[in-house]
Parts: sequence; structure tokens; C-alpha cells
Amino acid sequence: MLITVLDFQIFSDGKNNMNSDGYSEFKKTLEANGLTLHPALERKNVGGVWGMYATAPIACGTVLARCPRSALITLGDTVYPEGTSVSAKNIHRLTRLRQTSAEPLHQCFSQMFEPLEQLRDYSTYFCDEAELRALWELSPASADLVGYDQVRKRALVNAIRSFDSELDENLLLETMLNYTSRAVGDVGIVPMLDLFNHSDTHGRMFIIGEDRIEVQAHVDIAAGEQAFISYGRLDVLDHAVSYNYFDPSNESFLRFGRRETFPLNDVGRQLQNRLSQHYKTKEDDLLKRPLFYFADDRLLLSAKGPTQALMQFFIDFGMRANENRPPQQIMAETMMAWLDALSKNNHVGKHKSNPLPKRLERFYAVLQREQEIVNAARRWLTS
Repeated sequence: MLITVLDFQIFSDGKNNMNSDGYSEFKKTLEANGLTLHPALERKNVGGVWGMYATAPIACGTVLARCPRSALITLGDTVYPEGTSVSAKNIHRLTRLRQTSAEPLHQCFSQMFEPLEQLRDYSTYFCDEAELRALWELSPASADLVGYDQVRKRALVNAIRSFDSELDENLLLETMLNYTSRAVGDVGIVPMLDLFNHSDTHGRMFIIGEDRIEVQAHVDIAAGEQAFISYGRLDVLDHAVSYNYFDPSNESFLRFGRRETFPLNDVGRQLQNRLSQHYKTKEDDLLKRPLFYFADDRLLLSAKGPTQALMQFFIDFGMRANENRPPQQIMAETMMAWLDALSKNNHVGKHKSNPLPKRLERFYAVLQREQEIVNAARRWLTS
């Protein structure tokens, strides 16, 4: 597929397009510090998108890249205020090193970062009210998610600046935006491994050991094919918001916990207490409205249908005391109510063309995919 400049934000992870000489020096520095990259891998730009490609066949299970923990950035002896999140600590440390350290290894942690000027073109962090209103016309839920993500990231930046006001503001913002789209859990940035693009079908999650972080081939990779990693089975909106792209060739998911939140009032507390023994929940009061959601990554819906965990969840969620209905009926009725709510929130079918501002163009394709998944689920339920 030929990917035009206009389509770049829709289909690409948007990895920085460092030139070949810069990448070569970057790779040498990392290898000198213990990182290993499979010799049959090279970084190439295909159709305007950078990725890691095989120059010879690579068998499933082969280690594609490995980074020792000893090469990762540590927090040092910095004393942080009580309650500072792991992400805030890691972003602060990385920004401080980028600003003050000339060590080649430290500079490697951000050499492949997307520059702030590039991020301004497609990161939803920079969306203004007019852009959010345009997205709201297509999907209020999507606009809310973008707005919440902006608040969360601004709070993260403000928290860091509250204990280190000497950081360069633009450098901190650039570091934060790259960190939130590249970090490996609480481990932080793992240089080189974050240059692989995502595919849930063809990629594998990072393997995190006591002494190393590595990624293995999830499938056999033929010469000339791209090698992928997986960011996990995230909601399709997470890719559009957190990773700044949408690739329609990947399998897509709707994640119940990403879509639905519940107020922590008396009724909400009862629901949380009733289901939290079987499904992970998480509380949040960032918007000064205490709520909780189901942070269980098993609760997924794709075009192939719901996971077993999601079907059981709908039974548990919809069941009332002394319930006499068959579990299958409870599941179907509860799931259909959710699908109805998703459909009510998705207005993309009313627009024959993409009416969104450039920075949000990918959301049109995302909402079309969401609609496809919902329609497939309806067919599955009624078949």
C-alpha cells in the first residue's frame, strides 16, 4: 500500500526518521552497552513508514532484540515527593539527563524520539476546542477520551515541574509525549526495542526478566518482511490517542474498561465490591469526580466476537439477586445494551466523507472500525 504524507498519521506509528548515519551511530553506542539486535534485521523506510525488516528468514521464537537492565536509565539518588508516580519519576530523570548529560548512552535514550515540531502535527495533546468539537460531532465518547488524556498529561507535566522548575519546558513536553507512547510498563524507555512497529497478530509483547528486556519473533518472518512487536490488545481508541496512529490492517479491539466508567457512589461501590473479586478494578479522581473502571485486559470485543472473559463478565454484570433467567440470556441482553450504547455514541455513519481536522483524521477510520466491530457483534448475538 502506498502511504501518502496525508495518510501518515492514520497508518504509521510515526517513528522518528533519523538518517542512516545517525541510526548507525545510535546502534553502535547501544551495542557497546550490551544491546543485541538480530543480524538479519535492518531499519528501512517503506512507503513513508520506518520499520524493522528482515534481510533473511527469521524463525518464530528467535530473539529479535535484547537489552540488559544494566543499560537502562535508573532514577539515581533523586528524592521525589511522596506519591510521585513511576512515570513522573522516569520522565523527570530522562528529561534531566537529556538536558545535562553528554554521555552517549544517555543521549541514545532519546535520539530516536519524535521531535516536538513533528508531534504538534498529529498528537491529540495539542488539539484545541474547535478540533474537539469537530470530533464530538462524530463521537462524544472519543472527544471525552481525548480531553481526559490531555488533562492527565498536563497534570503529569505540572507534577514534574512542581519539584523541578529548572527543566526546559519544551524538552520536558517532548520527553513526556514520547515516553507515554514508547515506555515499556514501569521499565521505561528501552532504546531500539521501541523502534519496532505494532501488530497484535504478528508481534509479541516484551519479555521482561530480572536481567534483561527482550522481544522474540511471534511468527516466522520471511526475508523482506517487517518484524513487529505488540503493544498489547488495547482499545482501538488507545492506538489513536496514546500512539498517534491507526493501522486498519491490524486486528482491532474494543475494551470494556476503556469505554465504561462508574461513579463511586453507593450504587457504584456495591457494583465494585460485587465484581472486584473476579475482575481487576481501578479508581480514578483526576477530574475531581471519583469513579472506577474495570482494568481487566481480558474484557475484549473484536470483529471475531467477545472473549470468554467478556461473555462471563456480562453474565456477572447483568445478574441480579435471585435471578431466574438463563445465563446465556443475561449475557446476550447485557451485551446488546452495551452495543446499543456504543452505536448511539458513534455518528460516523451519518458522514460520507471525513469531516475532521487534519490532526484528528485517523479517528474517522477508527470510528468506522468501531462500527464494524459493533455490527459484527450484533450479528454474532443474533445468529
